[in-house]
Amino acid sequence: SEADILGCSGGTYLGLTYDKHFMVCYFSIGDEPTWSEANLMCQNHGYDGVASVLDSDESNYIEDFLTYSSWIGYNDIDTEGSFVWENGDVSPSSYEDWAGGTSNSATKDCSLINTSGGGSNWTYRNCSLQKDIVCSVTFPH
Repeated sequence: SEADILGCSGGTYLGLTYDKHFMVCYFSIGDEPTWSEANLMCQNHGYDGVASVLDSDESNYIEDFLTYSSWIGYNDIDTEGSFVWENGDVSPSSYEDWAGGTSNSATKDCSLINTSGGGSNWTYRNCSLQKDIVCSVTFPH
């Protein structure tokens, strides 16, 4: 129900798993869109968009929540090496969690967050890959 989403106590809604961390609810969608399709897919489901991950607590929380590595909103599509959050959050980000400590690649412009069993870091990949996505909605909405 609508109350389940707004309360965001954790569970399943319309077949999507969700949980709450502070005032943000995360929704894992396993439809495996490309990165460019992911933000629109999140919005079409009624969420703000692809998730921003602004600190280590948030990153660890999402990593523990996921089943598979999933798209997040961090990208350098417009300017190589200048990553921004798709929704405009903190740009450039003061928090990054790159596996290997690097984020430069001319052919890889979009970011994945890995599961806690998969290295607990972000990786950058070609945006045309099809992956699960992490959507978010901030409350009050």
